[in-house]
Amino acid sequence: MNVLGLFGFGMNPGACLLRDGELVAFGEEERFVRVKTAPDHFPGRAAAYCLREAGLALDDVDRIAFAWDTGKYPFRMLTTLARQYARHRTRAGSARDPRRRGSSTLSSAMLNVLKYTPSRLREEIRLGLRSAGLSGEVPEVEFVPHHLAHAYSAYFASPFEEALILTLDGSGEDICTQIAVGRGDRLEVRRSIPIPHSLGWYYAAFTAYFGFQSYRHEGKLMGLAGLGHERADQNPWLERLAPVLAVNGGDYQVDPTFTRFGRHTYAERFTDRLVKLVTGHDPRLAPVSSAERHRMNGSRRYLDPGYVDLAWGVQARLEQAVTGLARQAASEEGGLRNLCVAGGVGLNCKLNGALQGPQGFDEVFVQPAAHDAGSAIGAAMRVAEQGGDRIRRRLEHVNFGPQFDNDQIRRILRQAKLRAEEPEDLPAAVAEDLARGKLVGWFQGRAEYGPRALGARSILASPQLEGVTDQLNLEVKAREAWRPFCPSILEEEAGEHFVGCRQARFMTTAFEVCEDHRADMRAAMHVDGSARPQTVDAEHQPRFHALLSEFRERSGLPYVINTSFNVAGEPIVATPEQALRCFYSTGLDTLALGDFLLRKG
Repeated sequence: MNVLGLFGFGMNPGACLLRDGELVAFGEEERFVRVKTAPDHFPGRAAAYCLREAGLALDDVDRIAFAWDTGKYPFRMLTTLARQYARHRTRAGSARDPRRRGSSTLSSAMLNVLKYTPSRLREEIRLGLRSAGLSGEVPEVEFVPHHLAHAYSAYFASPFEEALILTLDGSGEDICTQIAVGRGDRLEVRRSIPIPHSLGWYYAAFTAYFGFQSYRHEGKLMGLAGLGHERADQNPWLERLAPVLAVNGGDYQVDPTFTRFGRHTYAERFTDRLVKLVTGHDPRLAPVSSAERHRMNGSRRYLDPGYVDLAWGVQARLEQAVTGLARQAASEEGGLRNLCVAGGVGLNCKLNGALQGPQGFDEVFVQPAAHDAGSAIGAAMRVAEQGGDRIRRRLEHVNFGPQFDNDQIRRILRQAKLRAEEPEDLPAAVAEDLARGKLVGWFQGRAEYGPRALGARSILASPQLEGVTDQLNLEVKAREAWRPFCPSILEEEAGEHFVGCRQARFMTTAFEVCEDHRADMRAAMHVDGSARPQTVDAEHQPRFHALLSEFRERSGLPYVINTSFNVAGEPIVATPEQALRCFYSTGLDTLALGDFLLRKG
């Protein structure tokens, strides 16, 4: 079967194409429309790319799989929301007093439910495909429950024959967290945790509290939390946050009157009750407005110990809830030792690190596109499986996006009136520039999918360069100075540098850096001694592996700093033109564009 997988009309829309159960192409709409996370977009351009890459027309597609269960709309969802609000309304407070700023989000949530009725969504899909220029008969659309799609995307791409599967996000229909088990070619759901007990809502509330954009900047909160590790033993917030996120061994509960139900004087994602809780413990910790965050560049105020400690507590409470839930579920299944993770909360690499190790699971596989775009893959897998296709395919790399050959790049350079070198050994030339302290843009092969740059659309630097983190944050990325960077390392040397790490190709899990390598890796690890590595193997990333090998010959280090090829607030570059614009508008020194090399000065 040819199955077109889709997720759209929310955050991070995406599309994929499965041919006979095998992933052929994947695209995230943000890369095509150049709007970060492309909120509320239909993934029309991503779908058109996938069909082009597969050499198919819309008429050749057997099924469309959409990662949302419209069968629950509108009546079940309206009933669920109304019942939950009625249950919590006493603590939420009335929103009818016109003298008070802010209101309950119940009304807007109920209106939003009407967008996802089956007939309306089918029509929106049809119109979206037409707007993307796709003609031909629109195939039958099959709707797949959102968390089931996430579970399929993780387990059937994992290396495991048996695993616990944990999906966590804001919400998928009326579900926030789901536990499933995969054995062989079978996946069975064991437990679903419904609205309003959303760990995504919990973390988004504090993301917004810090003045960041929820469902987009959660990584900033996670990075800030790492700064509080030295005071962890004295941090009071782990217990103070118990009313918001209650943890009881292998279970948890989120109180929605701190997140969604109640007055919202300051922001949509957290209520006035959360403000009262935080400031009641520490009057200095008022919510940070977006205007203040931009004015102060997100640096000074956040580095105040009060905000750092609060961030640490938020993160620690999340880890406590999820690790307890996962361990209890694994025990109930006879002691499963492998774990698969997907859903937006699965992008929290500190959490994933806590799930793996001596006190957790032997191996943890996180779907690299754990966010909603990745659910398109799982939905397509589910429909393909039902059609008889074999869908178990271990994910070895994520290079399923667009690519540009040297003839295309040469035409673009000529049009821009730019002269470029064509070195005989590009990896050696780039390694030489890195060893000399140059900041390098690296644009090679098919684009990777997911939010992490993995050696196809990357910015690279030597960790030996003095002040390299400040240079990258301030001169290139234009982001907060306290944000950490990640290392890409030769896979054969990962175990020597990271505790318990043999293979980590997708930069989804934080590992502790070995003590005898911390001095050399200071620029590529967080202040708490952890790092989120990408291991690079020669078979699937030969050119990037060759670059790292050449850099090791010159520096003695088998890794480089790797961050995404973009500036703050923009999607990762997708085309040579975008790479050139980023190169010439930032402090980058060198650009490796296919076989071509451009240098400033």
